[in-house]
Amino acid sequence: KVAPGTYDSCGQWIHHVEQAGSKGIAWVHNETECHYAAHGQSHMSTSLAISDDYGVTWKDYGLILTGTDRSTANKITGEDCVAVIVRDGYYYAYSGRYRNGRTIVVRAPVSDPGPGKWMKYFQSKWDQPGLGGDATGLARGVGDRGALWTTISQTLMLGWEHGGITLLSSADGINFTKLREPLIYVGAGRVSW
Repeated sequence: KVAPGTYDSCGQWIHHVEQAGSKGIAWVHNETECHYAAHGQSHMSTSLAISDDYGVTWKDYGLILTGTDRSTANKITGEDCVAVIVRDGYYYAYSGRYRNGRTIVVRAPVSDPGPGKWMKYFQSKWDQPGLGGDATGLARGVGDRGALWTTISQTLMLGWEHGGITLLSSADGINFTKLREPLIYVGAGRVSW
């Protein structure tokens, strides 16, 4: 049973898992301060969990990502990572930031991804802490769902633009360019590919 006022008092679930040797490392979505009937009100954060038995049991290692905002009545607040890309010896975690609808990126060394090791990308530097630090939003339209295309070492992200969903690519995991016109068009109650 979860105690009221904890970072996961309304619930938590795993968003992403990476295998690291014999360990499973999970990025866990947390919610607190919930009043869903009030415009979905909840406050989001991300914690890290590790499994030594292929996901049968998990140990919570604590928070790795929180936003600069606080829980606010009638709003969804906080930051919560979804996609995790491994490149250049780092885990890059892409997070939705609710206060302005932008995607941000935070990273930690693959060799030591525990709490306190995560740094946010802010004004061209990795110098803001994952816990409470500020972050520069990625280009408008860059989403937080992606993967690493290993044959060409490009980070691919789904994004959005007027009328549909598109695909973006980045050599550095920060600066994205659109690869093609929308993959899915949405309009007049219909979806086309």
